[in-house]
Amino acid sequence: MASFQTTLRKRFPDLAADLDAVDRLLRRELGAGGRFLQEEALRLLSAGGKRLRPVLVLGSARLGDFDQGAARALAAAVEALHMATLVHDDIIDSADKRRGQDTSVHLHGVNLAVYTGDWLLVKSLQLLSGAGSATEIRTAVLHRLAEALEEVFTGEVDQYQGRGAIPTLDAYMDRIRGKTAALFAGACAAGAKSAGLEDGRVETAGRFGEAFGMAFQIRDDLMDLLESGDAIGKPASHDLEKGNVTLPILMAAEADEGFRTDLSDYLDRWHGASGQAGGAGHLLARARSLGVGERTRTLSERFRQDALQCLEALPEGEGRAILAATLSSLDEMK
Repeated sequence: MASFQTTLRKRFPDLAADLDAVDRLLRRELGAGGRFLQEEALRLLSAGGKRLRPVLVLGSARLGDFDQGAARALAAAVEALHMATLVHDDIIDSADKRRGQDTSVHLHGVNLAVYTGDWLLVKSLQLLSGAGSATEIRTAVLHRLAEALEEVFTGEVDQYQGRGAIPTLDAYMDRIRGKTAALFAGACAAGAKSAGLEDGRVETAGRFGEAFGMAFQIRDDLMDLLESGDAIGKPASHDLEKGNVTLPILMAAEADEGFRTDLSDYLDRWHGASGQAGGAGHLLARARSLGVGERTRTLSERFRQDALQCLEALPEGEGRAILAATLSSLDEMK
């Protein structure tokens, strides 16, 4: 279990009970299907993960009239949706490992991995059917998550088409706002909507989720630079090996013209060798030596402060306390 979740469980016993219920619900739903699909989905679920998006859903759902059954179904649906996007990401990246475990595409090939990801999307839709007793709320929740998923796909396509090139800082921010922060925003907004909050506060909850997601992704980029592959559950140079320039590498290129030249040469070789260029590890080591870690942390902190400002505009109570505690635990998340 992620260390940040252990802390939250001790502080918020009701949240702990809900998270356990969400896991049971996921096991029940993912265990209902053809033998291969249920076994593979349950294998992916048992690989762990932070369950961060369910925490955000459950916290946001406590900002108003907490509907426990609807909130649990919504939290499970968002986690299944997230799992589906990860399976599809691994197909695109030809990734061998995720959370330290073999990926679906590595174990079973592209075709069965595509079916697994699609099936997880179907399970997410089925779970959403129980996310709210009022048809109006269910419709609004589904609409908000559909918008988030659209943004995720747009961000992922932008990243894919941008492989092998050095993006501008603004372009990179737009990319991670779509591929990562959008689902955090959708989770928080949908949770708040399920609690019957008025539209203004629903949007504030969404802005909190987006700012949180931006800080989370920037920190994740920094971990790729500073942590070992074993610590992050994937090779540390994975992104650069796939032609994706993450924020610390971009900042190194902006800070040092020689590094930028060498990065451009690497990306040219990456194109010429059909995505198989060597030297990513050496570039990571050079980026570390340029001290870009502090600049990256500063930018992450800016988004964390944005998230705090959003929290101050949300209703006081356990829901806001859960969201605040989750935000303060950002540095514990691996």
